[in-house]
Amino acid sequence: MKEIIITLFVTCVIDTVCAQTNNAKDSIYKQISLNEVVVNSSAVSHRNGKDIYIPTVKQRELSSNGISLLDKLHLNGLQVNALFNTVSYAGGGNVAYCINGRVVELQDLLSISPDQVAHVEYDENPSARFKGSAVVINFKLRKPLQGGRYMHDIMEAVNTIYGVNHISGSYNYGKSEWKASYNNLFASFKDFYNHSQETYHVGTDSMLTQYESGIPGKLRYDNHWLDLSYNYQVENKWMLNIALRGKYNNQRRVDLNSWLTCNAMAGDSAYLQNHSSQYERTTALDIYLQRTLGHGQNLYFDIIGTYMNTSNSLYYNISGNNINLFSNSNSVKGNKYSLIGEALYEKEFDNDRFTIGMRHTMGLARNDYYGDDFSQNRLHHSDSYIYVEWFHKIKNFNYALGAGLEYVRFKQEKVGYDNISFRPTIRLNYSPCDEINFKYSGNIEKVTPSLAELSNVSQTIDNYQIRRGNPQLHPATDFNNKLTVSYNHRQWSGNINLTYQYRCNPIMENTYLDNGKYIRGFANQNSWQYFNAEYNISSRWLGGIITARATAGVDYFDSRALDYHHSFSNCYASVFFEAAYKCVAFTFNLRTHRPRLYGETLTLGEDLHDIAITYYKKKFTICMAMNNPFMDNYRVGTECWNKKAPNIAHQFVNETSRMVLLKFTCNFGFGKKHNTGEQRLHNEDKDSGVLKTGK
Repeated sequence: MKEIIITLFVTCVIDTVCAQTNNAKDSIYKQISLNEVVVNSSAVSHRNGKDIYIPTVKQRELSSNGISLLDKLHLNGLQVNALFNTVSYAGGGNVAYCINGRVVELQDLLSISPDQVAHVEYDENPSARFKGSAVVINFKLRKPLQGGRYMHDIMEAVNTIYGVNHISGSYNYGKSEWKASYNNLFASFKDFYNHSQETYHVGTDSMLTQYESGIPGKLRYDNHWLDLSYNYQVENKWMLNIALRGKYNNQRRVDLNSWLTCNAMAGDSAYLQNHSSQYERTTALDIYLQRTLGHGQNLYFDIIGTYMNTSNSLYYNISGNNINLFSNSNSVKGNKYSLIGEALYEKEFDNDRFTIGMRHTMGLARNDYYGDDFSQNRLHHSDSYIYVEWFHKIKNFNYALGAGLEYVRFKQEKVGYDNISFRPTIRLNYSPCDEINFKYSGNIEKVTPSLAELSNVSQTIDNYQIRRGNPQLHPATDFNNKLTVSYNHRQWSGNINLTYQYRCNPIMENTYLDNGKYIRGFANQNSWQYFNAEYNISSRWLGGIITARATAGVDYFDSRALDYHHSFSNCYASVFFEAAYKCVAFTFNLRTHRPRLYGETLTLGEDLHDIAITYYKKKFTICMAMNNPFMDNYRVGTECWNKKAPNIAHQFVNETSRMVLLKFTCNFGFGKKHNTGEQRLHNEDKDSGVLKTGK
């Protein structure tokens, strides 16, 4: 595996040196019959701090939907897996997706046909409106008239039970569009198990060590998403969009049974039964209105109401010699209601843009905890945020200055807090020439504790540990900085990314001993720091027949608290290789693990790679792939570095190694599709407020 990484990375570097000698310009010509721009080589430009990508003819031919097109564009810092339809950002943080400016979900990109895309806007320095988003990706589609479109993306495993499916359809008539989409993710693995080691220091001299040797069991989940929407638009005047969304996530069964050995137990190993399940159902109604006022002025309104129902359970039992040594059973049933409203005004001038907006969120959560004792938890939460931003452009340089004022209120019975924070932002962008671009962004923001962290509930984990919320928590303060230097050539491109994040008074772990039990709680600690340096390079050979991309980076974390100080650094890499001839392509994708340290917990990450052969036609694709073909087992895990109660836990899913996958994609339209306008606002509530059960 290491030889493969080194070989591909060295090849990319050699090609980079060769590519610098080629000074040919990008080739773009107009196709008269279609009255549109056709690109034969990669075209990247910079506009108002955003990178504008125009897909090439070859990239369109080798793509089946919006996600696979993102994979072919090789956007800076974006990690795309077109096989599993996943997207993540290397620097961390959320990714916001838009279609013609209208914010959508990742699954909505599957309904995009590559020939619909005029260009893709990539914004690594989002404005103050995109609170919590690291990058924004906007697909600009062409403006056909009316008709419909049907699309499905179905992938099933051959040698195990696993599938990722998408079906969507839309129809346009006059000024209206009706759209429906359904997504499904399911699995039923029979070879799921764990290995763990837990150590507990009791007093000054005695130490208790416990080992779990996993027994293969079941991991079953079945998730469904259904979206229905209606769009009505009067061009250059106003647009109304109404969407009803339903999410049903059901982790039916998680078996982590094992043989348990402990130095405090005499005799043979004990039998540990560990069964858990998680269920979450979300229904949301989103009403969006956009009004064009003329003279560069626009108004946007968005209101969304959400109901979330959750139900989690845990059964934990230790027995030996036909005697129950310890038994614990608990469950949580929760209901949450929330309302989010946002308004935005925007005024554009020749070289300037002024934006002012306001968002208000309010929620009520009621959670019932069943276990040793019954407890009911009621949480009231509200968040008001007003922001302004001024954008100005001077030739090849542009900047944006923004400021926000946020008021957060939390109440739980007689305990709560009120917090007012100031959120300044700055974005700088400079392009000395078409090929080189410099970007910097910085902001200060508050990070509020989750409703689960704020709860006053205790949940038994096992015979030694209890998880407990902390109503005395208060928001932390983030200081974020990011610098990007990019170079784009006709045959290759490279990027250097530097990120530094400092969090003051972060909400991190707080472990202490209480009545013979170790309490796993939360507290505002001293500080948390994160530094990342990353280099990306991508190259194309033989007119796009061969494409390669490589990433190398280093992460550094530092967690400080009153009674602990931990630091961790790690190097990581990813490699993508594609060889395509006519309508057949071979791809290889590899990504090494990226551990993350926060508080006293190190999340180990995952090593992934896959190979695939795909046959492309204009309206459909057929793909055969194998996941982790050169790996005997798939492993994830965590390490807790607490000095009183450290532990190491690994979980394995053997069936995901050498998993054979078949994927069939179909995307066709009838008539011509009507443009659905540009929805600029989108909100969603994902915090259920439920304290986690189990380990």
